[in-house]
Amino acid sequence: VAPGVAITSSVSSGANNYAAEDGTSMAGPAAASALFLVQQHYKNLNNGSFMRAATLRGLAIHTAEEAGTTPGPDYGFGWGLLNVEKCVQVVSNTSQTHLLTQESLNNGATFTRQITVAGGQPLKVTICWADLGATPLAETAANINNRTSRLVNDLDLRILDANSNVITDLPWKLNPNTPAAAATKGDNLVDNIERIDVTSLAAGTYTIRVTHKGTLANAQAFSLIVTGIVAPSVAPTITSFTPSSGAVGTNVTITGTNFTGASVVSFNNVNATTFNVVSATSITATVPTSATTGKVRITTANGTAVSTNDFTVTTPTPAPTITSFTPAIGVVGTNVTITGTDFTGASVVSFNNVNATSFNVVSATSITATVPTGTTTGKVRVTTANGTAVSTNDFVIDPNSLESLKVQGISVYPNPTTEIINVIALKGKVGTKVILYDLQGRIIKSQSFRESNEGVETSFNVKELSDGQYLIQIEGIKEVVRVIKK
Repeated sequence: VAPGVAITSSVSSGANNYAAEDGTSMAGPAAASALFLVQQHYKNLNNGSFMRAATLRGLAIHTAEEAGTTPGPDYGFGWGLLNVEKCVQVVSNTSQTHLLTQESLNNGATFTRQITVAGGQPLKVTICWADLGATPLAETAANINNRTSRLVNDLDLRILDANSNVITDLPWKLNPNTPAAAATKGDNLVDNIERIDVTSLAAGTYTIRVTHKGTLANAQAFSLIVTGIVAPSVAPTITSFTPSSGAVGTNVTITGTNFTGASVVSFNNVNATTFNVVSATSITATVPTSATTGKVRITTANGTAVSTNDFTVTTPTPAPTITSFTPAIGVVGTNVTITGTDFTGASVVSFNNVNATSFNVVSATSITATVPTGTTTGKVRVTTANGTAVSTNDFVIDPNSLESLKVQGISVYPNPTTEIINVIALKGKVGTKVILYDLQGRIIKSQSFRESNEGVETSFNVKELSDGQYLIQIEGIKEVVRVIKK
């Protein structure tokens, strides 16, 4: 039956008028339209194929809600109230606890189907078929309200236990001679639908059996609908994983089916100590220590899935190291050869945190770099994508170099010179002595700093000196500057 009382419906009294109506004119369209939507849902899930008419009828009866005063069918309420939601649940079968198949039974044959039940749960099994038309009865008074069975192909549904014994629960049947009586269970000789309702069964495997009485006039198509079974045990499968390679510690996403309850994830038979079952179709796992290139495996209670492709375990490139450099002392512009390991792809070479603008990665173990302007004494560093190497020893800027003095704000120019040598100190003090020596260490001239716009300054006139090399030293600073007189 379907809802047919106080149904809001359009009425003929006006284009926009509605009223509450009763009767089959309400229930019929409601049932037909609802079952058509069930057909549409089945079609969407089955490559555009509709279910048989007998399947749809059996599905509606299988899922109907009890509406009478006693269990089972009756002549007042039929099999109960139509429940479209349950129809859709059986068709979708997302819980894997239903079975909906369309079968055929040949004359003399027996159809069987094994099912598993968890125990303590209700089980419902229905078969339904479109029977052949019976030979019409003669139009006689004796045949009015003739209650003799008119089935042509009489199929029989039974459930067998593990010992092949028929369980006590048989199909529902009604007695047309006593229509007010409650339905009983037994051998149904009248209907082309049979339904067995079991309140509770012991856990285990059972067999659904479909046979027939007499001789089938033809191979009889029938539909089988079951609710209350245990979801089948399906082994997992792996369809893909990403990334396809990585080092130990890489997080890998594995895609497939039936991952629920996974107990082991392994990479080339080395078990991952960290993994997460995200869903029945996705697992994330961390590549474990000692893993090598090989298959990915996922194990559940229902079996082990093995990937088609190998996961490639890569060896990460270690951070660079500096073992030495030569020369160990120099000035701006000095070419330094740095020796170490894992220099490939070096992006930065620095001297005391001043980046070299010119360097060349000769090999994984050798780099040549030019000491950049502004460098002071300090560590040499080489940076790659995998880290930064820092030298143990300092690269020393030659304290006797002009560049060293420039770092301290001291300038000596022009050099070489033909006549005048200027000495400027940005941080010097007025009165500090500046001495000019020859290469034998003899004082040639001495001047004192005087105030200037840039700090302090002094100068030497060396026009009368012989051409050659001389040394300039500022009082209190150990560094000396070589100057050339031409």
